Amino acid sequence: MTTMSKTVAVPAPKRASHAFAPTAPKPALAPRRSPAAARRPAVVAGGIVDGEDIMVPGGPAGQTWLRLFRPLGVPGPLPVVIYVHGGDAAFSDADTHRQAFRMAAAVQAAVVVVDYALSPNARIPVAVEENYVAATWIAQHGGEHGLDGTRIAVGSDSSGVDMANELMLMTDARGGPDLAAHVLWSSRATAVLRAALAA
Repeated sequence: MTTMSKTVAVPAPKRASHAFAPTAPKPALAPRRSPAAARRPAVVAGGIVDGEDIMVPGGPAGQTWLRLFRPLGVPGPLPVVIYVHGGDAAFSDADTHRQAFRMAAAVQAAVVVVDYALSPNARIPVAVEENYVAATWIAQHGGEHGLDGTRIAVGSDSSGVDMANELMLMTDARGGPDLAAHVLWSSRATAVLRAALAA
């Protein structure tokens, strides 16, 4: 009786620079929207919040899109909350926008949402690297946009909590930027974020 063995090839792990799925297109390097046209003022509980798109250099695709939500009439420089939404939520998702608007008005801080690459088009750690680009850009260049780069916190919804944790660990491992807190958004999150971002 002959016994046949079966050999299974296991692919070697890929570096972060090759993290994109082989059959999926990389995020576009050209601007995907007009920042001027993307401004979206909204009236929410607690005041008026303005939304603006900003493209910053860096990240696996060479540039990263951010959407900045700013409570109007609040003197700057503003503390910043990086809102990490879930990996299955689109950057332009209405629920993501509503949450960011509410957070900016409630905390009286600027809220940054990163247009990171979503799975399955991109693999880990692409999205985390793009969130890290946002954090370092705020720390280094936020002052040019009325943001306080020394007061940055991370807020997340329940589906984004793992990615937010990865961002906190990444900033620790790379020596910065300093993040004041990671808060899961809930009815009690406003007080915690305000305390963490207090001057």
